[in-house]
Amino acid sequence: EILAGANITQENETTEAIVPKEHVGGIWTYATGNTGEDNLIVQDDLSGYSQVLLEKFPKGYRADSNLDLKRFILYYNTVYGTELDAGDELTRKQIKSKVIHSGISYGGHVFAVDSLVSEDTKKKLLEYLERGFSQGSRVIYYRALFEEFNEEFLGQRIYDEDMLRTYLMHECK
Repeated sequence: EILAGANITQENETTEAIVPKEHVGGIWTYATGNTGEDNLIVQDDLSGYSQVLLEKFPKGYRADSNLDLKRFILYYNTVYGTELDAGDELTRKQIKSKVIHSGISYGGHVFAVDSLVSEDTKKKLLEYLERGFSQGSRVIYYRALFEEFNEEFLGQRIYDEDMLRTYLMHECK
């Protein structure tokens, strides 16, 4: 694991970038995407939630949508033959929290990790970063990385450098 997120200040401008893990010090931190509802998560397997996101919400699950929550529960129950019951507010919050934590949250939507980029693009992206750091780069800026892979991202779900940052923070933690 070689990556960490960083805020780099140069000439009074803060820019987010990627740095090799060995350069991580007290000021370098990962983005967490904390929803404030961590205490609602039961530590269990979220793969079923991720699979429903991948198969039934290709354009993302709207995190604040009661309709998407109802659709998610319906799909989950159909696929897994179980009865997720959202009869009370606490249970709805738990289900919603599990959905949020089973994917990547961006722009009010939750995406299945595997729906954002193809395996080929993911491999090229990580190889590019490895190569850059092994050739002496100390920092790779998200903006520059997004511009480098802009053509690769066409037809996929990485829309801007912020979404790329969110994706890489998840993949490289």
